[in-house]
Amino acid sequence: MKAYIFILSILLFLLFFSVQFSIGSNVPQSKESQEELQHEVKVTLKLIQVYVTDKKGNPVTDLGKDEFTLYDNGKLQKIIGFEKRFLALPTKEKDIALDEEKKPEQEQDLSPQMNRKFFFLFDAMRNTPISINKSKKAALHFLDTQLDPTDEVAVLSFSDIRFLVLHQYLTSDHEKVRQAIKKMKLLTRLPGGVPLNPSRAVPMPSGKKHLSSPPFSEKQAKANIFTKQLRDLAKSFRSIPGNKSIIYFSEGFSSSMLYSPDQTFREKYQDAGKELGSSGTAVYAVNTAAGQFRHMFNMNKGDESLKMISELSGGKYFEDVEYYQEIARNIHETTGNYYVLGYYIDDKWDGAFHEISVKVKRKDCTVRSQSGYFNPKPFSELSEFEKKLHLIDLALNEHPYHQIPVEIPSLALTFPGDKQTTLVLLSRLPLDTLGEVTLNQIELAAFVIDEQKSMIDSRTGELTLHDLDKEYIFHYILSSVPDGNYENCVVIRNLTTGKAAVARSSVEVCSLPESGVFLYPPLLLEPGKEAFYIHTQKKEKDEKTEQSLSIRDVYPFLASSVSPVIGRIAKGTSKLFAVVANSVRGIENPDIRLTAEIINLSTKELILLNSQIISVENKETADILLLKLELPELDSGEYFIEFTALEKKTGKTSRQKTGAFLIL
Repeated sequence: MKAYIFILSILLFLLFFSVQFSIGSNVPQSKESQEELQHEVKVTLKLIQVYVTDKKGNPVTDLGKDEFTLYDNGKLQKIIGFEKRFLALPTKEKDIALDEEKKPEQEQDLSPQMNRKFFFLFDAMRNTPISINKSKKAALHFLDTQLDPTDEVAVLSFSDIRFLVLHQYLTSDHEKVRQAIKKMKLLTRLPGGVPLNPSRAVPMPSGKKHLSSPPFSEKQAKANIFTKQLRDLAKSFRSIPGNKSIIYFSEGFSSSMLYSPDQTFREKYQDAGKELGSSGTAVYAVNTAAGQFRHMFNMNKGDESLKMISELSGGKYFEDVEYYQEIARNIHETTGNYYVLGYYIDDKWDGAFHEISVKVKRKDCTVRSQSGYFNPKPFSELSEFEKKLHLIDLALNEHPYHQIPVEIPSLALTFPGDKQTTLVLLSRLPLDTLGEVTLNQIELAAFVIDEQKSMIDSRTGELTLHDLDKEYIFHYILSSVPDGNYENCVVIRNLTTGKAAVARSSVEVCSLPESGVFLYPPLLLEPGKEAFYIHTQKKEKDEKTEQSLSIRDVYPFLASSVSPVIGRIAKGTSKLFAVVANSVRGIENPDIRLTAEIINLSTKELILLNSQIISVENKETADILLLKLELPELDSGEYFIEFTALEKKTGKTSRQKTGAFLIL
């Protein structure tokens, strides 16, 4: 069974299906010297990107800090931090090297959160298939020729079926973005991507269609959904530092809709543009109507709407996608040369707006910067849309913008299933280190992502942990998956404060050989510690799937007196247990010898362990063995245990390692 081929559907189940928890403890840039930007404890260093051009529109690159004046809500600010970032224009395809004269010194700390951030937005509702192909070609050209390695890029689409969908979150891995664009399916009746708000933002008309248009047409309703989601997106962008750029591929809204007697849509559309501008997000709208035939058939009807959103947000309008090479260079030149000004502000979480004004003393210069910024808001005051993007940021971004989450130790294991391999995602929840994260009500979300960045499984649910008087709490999900490589993520989030903890893991699922032996990844167990398990499962149980299984069904030897080893064991531990699944195919009356070795990751020292099989459970797909392992006295360090199964008659072998763990 093939995995879903659609891109990054991380929250599809999260948004459309309710889930429940089953809880039980009985289930066991310039060479000039630049001032370093510093942070103080009681204030926040606010960073503002400023673009300065001369009369001809060329970047002014030789300004000093003293030539700038900056006002925050009309009050003159002392500029503390000052940086120059000037990216050379590429001279040929795939040449994105910085000009040596302007290349920032590598030893400088250039506040990486102030790098360029691009969002490709493909409008599937107001584009033909031909226009979509042209849009993708233009985006790929920009990706290949105009980006600096530090630039971050995301991919979004909008359709009249699934509305705003995230295909790739912000990343500096440009190959991921390339694959997301290539594989993006805009026939959006099919699942794919992260629907950022699946609920309809406005009521949709129903009933039979009449010859005369209804007062609130379906076309108008979908247009209003677009503007609402664009406003929501802009608000969520407030928490992403620096200037953002949306490269928007669309044929635009018709003039009749934009200038209809009912001004509701135009007002909402203008509000969206202003909201984008105030969040530091400029729209570079690219008209994708059919090139040279556009004017012949009066297809420029969307020009006004595209110009409007560009101007209101502080971006630019480009009238023909056919000139994508010039467009790409223009956007690069506009966004690739700027100054970073830093000044201290009070660290307030009230959501208040601050108006920004930046000027330079030099004559004949044009200064462009964000019009202002919003103070952060408490998590409880964020909209549902903002909270969803907050969760996406935690799950998909290794360095989230909103916070530095607590790290949770976890394992991703595979186990033989009836039809497909069972993926076991197991995380240890150390209440002693999670602190604020587990106070009051929390949300637990788990995601399974394949190598094509497709969502294979996703669950979420709510519970309270801080009342549990348990030292060893484990969260798990069981998911049937096909062969492939998987990246997995578990997020614990405080629903009051937004404080979060994240666990990440990876695993490879392989087909069984036609003949031979096959070991599945072993689970180590530490005796003398009682484990408490939390199971996230779908509410609608399907008896034909493995969603209704518990961890004891998968690992039958879990008892109340053992606890999974995830991350560490105490120094001096002399005994461990291991649950190992072993499959044999194509060999009659196999004679299997199982051995275990512990390996020091630093020294590579290998020690053969005394092991004993103390119990076996025979299943149709595999034999499940419980082994007792005797550990020698070991120094502190990082270790793993490797198991080897040897079939004596044929000489065929299989090896599997445990996850790495610390001995402290």
